Amino acid sequence: MVYLSAALAICGGRWGTIAKLLLEQFDAWKERVAACPRLSAVTVMVIGLASTNAWVPTVHFDDLVYHMGLPAELRIHGYYSMDASTQVWALAPWLGDVVQAVAQVIGGEAARSSVNLLWWAAAVLLILELNRRLGGTPQTGWLAAGSAGSLPIVFLLLGTMQTELPSIALYAAGALVVVTAGRKPAPRRLLLLAACIGMGFGLKLSQGLAMAPLAIWLLWRWRARLLWRELPSAAILIVVIAGSSYTYAALLTGNPVLPLFNDWFRSEYYPAEAFRDERWLTPWRMDLLWQLTFATGNYFESWPGAAGFHWLALAGAISVALVRPRSRGITICALAGAVMLFSQMRYLRYVLPMLVVLLPVFSATLRKAVSVRLLTCIFLCLIVLNVLYAPNSSWILRAGAVKTACCKPEGREQVLRSIAPERLAADYVLSHHGKEVRVLLADPSRPYAAPFAGLAFGTAWYDPAVNRALFGNGGEPQAAQWRDTFDRLGVTHVLVTDSWQNAELLEALKAAEAESELRTGDLTLYRLGGFVAARNGDEPQFATWSKQHDYRGPAISDASASLQCVKPDAFPYLAIRAYDDAGKVTAREMLSTTCPRTGDVTLATSLFTDAAPSRVEFETQGGSVRITSAKVRVRKDAVRSRSLSMRLREWKF
Repeated sequence: MVYLSAALAICGGRWGTIAKLLLEQFDAWKERVAACPRLSAVTVMVIGLASTNAWVPTVHFDDLVYHMGLPAELRIHGYYSMDASTQVWALAPWLGDVVQAVAQVIGGEAARSSVNLLWWAAAVLLILELNRRLGGTPQTGWLAAGSAGSLPIVFLLLGTMQTELPSIALYAAGALVVVTAGRKPAPRRLLLLAACIGMGFGLKLSQGLAMAPLAIWLLWRWRARLLWRELPSAAILIVVIAGSSYTYAALLTGNPVLPLFNDWFRSEYYPAEAFRDERWLTPWRMDLLWQLTFATGNYFESWPGAAGFHWLALAGAISVALVRPRSRGITICALAGAVMLFSQMRYLRYVLPMLVVLLPVFSATLRKAVSVRLLTCIFLCLIVLNVLYAPNSSWILRAGAVKTACCKPEGREQVLRSIAPERLAADYVLSHHGKEVRVLLADPSRPYAAPFAGLAFGTAWYDPAVNRALFGNGGEPQAAQWRDTFDRLGVTHVLVTDSWQNAELLEALKAAEAESELRTGDLTLYRLGGFVAARNGDEPQFATWSKQHDYRGPAISDASASLQCVKPDAFPYLAIRAYDDAGKVTAREMLSTTCPRTGDVTLATSLFTDAAPSRVEFETQGGSVRITSAKVRVRKDAVRSRSLSMRLREWKF
């Protein structure tokens, strides 16, 4: 209700402005369609074809590992744990995930498709307007928008929660601010660009840096009468919009950009070394555009053609754009941003927002260099070629996920079962268990913990401590290492893929009295045992469990009791209390149920305490039932001990 109320308040307070903007865009759209009805139909068809990937369930690697985490935790638990131990990217810039979370909390379910389509609609409208401001016609505008929609990598992004899709809209908005700026300084225009840059930094550090050339170009245009008084306000606006994640990361981990530059900051949550992905450090080549087009796999997880064919085919238009005063500034800014990012990491997805902005530059620039008919033919051929190669942007598209999700009965479940059955396991765990459940994903190649809303742990490098404990010796973990990991994390379930059913893990599961609880896709969800029987008291209404623990951190006590009903249809009550070493009650819960006409009834709960209890007592009220057996399992609560948001609450300022 908080998010919904805030959204309604914002819309209500600015209703006049919002309505005016929507009406203006509607009128502009009608005018563009009327000017080129057939070309607009082709463009809309291409854009719609790209959007079909938005209908596919969220199954991409980065989303399952990280991006789904914050929205899922806010929707299910109402808070974000900021657990940088379990997920080293937990405090990375989170504006994109927060937008996803707002939609999820308001809607009560995953809303990635709707959010992505809104970002994409904004990007298309901004590309059309940018084309007009660069001197293009409605025809060149539709060619630019259709070209953007046909890019194979855009097909991919519409099915993910990656930040580059909103970055396309934001970079186009920033470019529009610069293109429409006159020689006379305008404070509101400076603040608008600052807002775009702040959102860029809020999405990803690299995207904010890539927008810096836009600010430099704008300030250069205004150098004769620079707005010195407004510059601090613009800087403050950037910090206010983007600063939350960087501030939390600095306060809680000591590294505002964790895990980046940790050789400088030396945060305890990541090894004191520079974060580098060696896959994307290929040397610069003179034939870079050719390599991007036909050896795309060297610059992105894809196959040839995934970058699209515009960059190679229309590269000559850059020289023309640099000559034209109207397009020179935006061309230089886009190229500078792309080169800056590409010099650090040769990764195609990061530079996509700058490349997309060049499409209206190409179309508007070439309009005066070649005939309109030839220009249309060239762009349409490139659009068709891009669409044909769209599946090469992802193995998920090549596997036919769109067709399965859209055309087959129970298509969503089929896609999830074949690509990411961890999501089905997460749905099962969250619906059948409470917040006491803890799941370990044993396969390090599939650390898809994000759908479990902060209740799961992975074994890959995203959790350096667990990864080091299991794989630090360079070989497969031994059974003792697995059992130690179970104990340190306090897991109740272990999720095992068929390819990771090795003997040592199975031995550890057997020692933990594990039983298979769920089978889906190539996954088996094991439920761990380890309960210890409580001692019945002298009276049948009492039972006690006791044990001394060296562990003093947060703990969970799973308690269960079987009750024999003396009177059918009675309403028995069971009190369960946990005590510390001093005999003080640290947690209690009262359970009730209805007795069946025949047989016993079992009541179970989990008690959360700040330290492991030394005694747990069971007591029934009334003479309608008696305790026949009781059992307790005390385990460490790694979710709470690792939660940096919990630590933040304990701080006293």
